[in-house]
Amino acid sequence: MTVELKSDKDDTPYGLGQLLGALAHGYDMALLMVSQSRSESLNAKVFQAIGIGLAAVNSRGELKIIVEPKITKLAEEV
Repeated sequence: MTVELKSDKDDTPYGLGQLLGALAHGYDMALLMVSQSRSESLNAKVFQAIGIGLAAVNSRGELKIIVEPKITKLAEEV
């Protein structure tokens, strides 16, 4: 599993690209972790459709899983 942590000032689409790249190179699960305020502006249906998990952390450090990551294999073993 690969996890990408993004602050409110970070580029979220870049983080998604990093996660998709990791899936393409053999990782079987991916999770994007953002702040609670950032998670409210993201569409959870997109994460459900592509199988990448979404988690939010609030100011007290509490973690909430919004979308569970799915096991996804993009790379074929040769």
